[in-house]
Amino acid sequence: MILHDVANGLDKIPFSWLLVGHCLYVAQLKRHACKGRWLANYWLAFFAGFGGGTASAILLFDPQLVKIALFANDTTAVLWTLSWYLCNYSPGTLLQYTCDLRVVGTILQACSDVLKVQTICSRVDYGVVKYTGVHVAPVLLGTLGGCGGKLFCDFIQKIDPGSKASTLPTEFSVQTYSGRSSFLSALVYYLLVYVYPTGYRREVQTAIILFFLIQGTLENLTGGAIGDSTKVPAKIFHWVTQIPEGKESTASGKDTKSRNKKARKKKRE
Repeated sequence: MILHDVANGLDKIPFSWLLVGHCLYVAQLKRHACKGRWLANYWLAFFAGFGGGTASAILLFDPQLVKIALFANDTTAVLWTLSWYLCNYSPGTLLQYTCDLRVVGTILQACSDVLKVQTICSRVDYGVVKYTGVHVAPVLLGTLGGCGGKLFCDFIQKIDPGSKASTLPTEFSVQTYSGRSSFLSALVYYLLVYVYPTGYRREVQTAIILFFLIQGTLENLTGGAIGDSTKVPAKIFHWVTQIPEGKESTASGKDTKSRNKKARKKKRE
């Protein structure tokens, strides 16, 4: 079975390699966030990369079952700090230039995607063990494990007055690939492994990993010409339920402040 062989191949990749690739990918992705404020950037990028695992671990509230990454061992903190420093403050721009190369960026994203799917599936597994007989908990924990980092970043940027992203919609108001892919992955994994067990847990997880890798690779190598495939089931959902899709605001922060000022003036009049 092809998926079985792919799963065996993925198992041979050292976890430390995947972790380094993930750290470099996230540090490079958030390099320009909170510009000029290094500590804010450090924690924003950290939660972007590890927020999902952290939030879902807190909700599980069982350190014996799953530990928060930052407290589990020193390896994660050390590798993350080194990756963040090298991407932001290393002498010269060789590492930044290398990570910006499309092929290198695709490889780093692939490492991040593999860890993301593993986190989603593991949180579903832990949810089944912790909340036996409950269907919502495993899917919710799996979804949070995948997109919790995006939720953390949205929150931090919303309360940060110096962030240019403070006026942009959040994942709660306008769902993106991060939330949709995490939910669909958690749902499919839960259905095929626990509700209608196929007996191929590793193969199901590998299929989800391949979906992420194919989507990310095609999108990167084509410069975004390949669209987000998770929009299709989302549109079907909204069409069937007649629930309107969230719409992104095109107004800038300056326009928003201007409108608010006019509204207050009109109210006083």
